[in-house]
Amino acid sequence: MLLNDQWVKEELKKEIEKFPEINHNGNIPKSMRYSESSTKRKVYRYKCLHQKKIEKLQRNNITVHLRELEKQEHAKPKISRRKEIIKIRAEINKIERKRTVHKINEIKTCFFKDK
Repeated sequence: MLLNDQWVKEELKKEIEKFPEINHNGNIPKSMRYSESSTKRKVYRYKCLHQKKIEKLQRNNITVHLRELEKQEHAKPKISRRKEIIKIRAEINKIERKRTVHKINEIKTCFFKDK
């Protein structure tokens, strides 16, 4: 899913362009292949961690906002506030569902990769 993100693709392209394309024989030296692939992995890991950090911050902000609305709703109920609480809960469920599907896909990939 992360590779579908245009920003990640552009960053990977920039990192890959730092390496020479081919030597004068038309082959990529073995040492360059390893360094290029390790750089790809590092960039990908960095992007994954950055993405997770952003998602965690968003999830925390939404949760804090939800708690505040629930406190206000408990003190003084309003229909508009109740609708907003329902929308926020739906958004949290959507985020959690997306995260769960991503974890399931990772597990499937690891499982079938080993076989």
